[in-house]
Amino acid sequence: MRDTDFYLGQIRLQVLNQARREPISGLGISRELARHGYELGPGPICPRLHRLEEHGHLKSRRALADGRHRRLCRATPVGKELLAGAKTKVRELFEERIEEDY
Repeated sequence: MRDTDFYLGQIRLQVLNQARREPISGLGISRELARHGYELGPGPICPRLHRLEEHGHLKSRRALADGRHRRLCRATPVGKELLAGAKTKVRELFEERIEEDY
């Protein structure tokens, strides 16, 4: 299993979290993920953005960004609600795991 496959859920959460704050592009989220140690170019990211849009979690528009025409995505109300629920569940799992270690 590639590390990317293991971390896909976290990557989707990061995409939604970033898109909640500001419009994002595949390149933009790729750069943001790189800050967190994920090495993914826009190529693997864009299909995930499309999938999140198909499920109603993101809404996109074409715009000029970084001197190029890019598809910029924002989290929808459904995406924001999903993110809020996921944060709660991740926090619960994390806290349970930490308690087991101590």
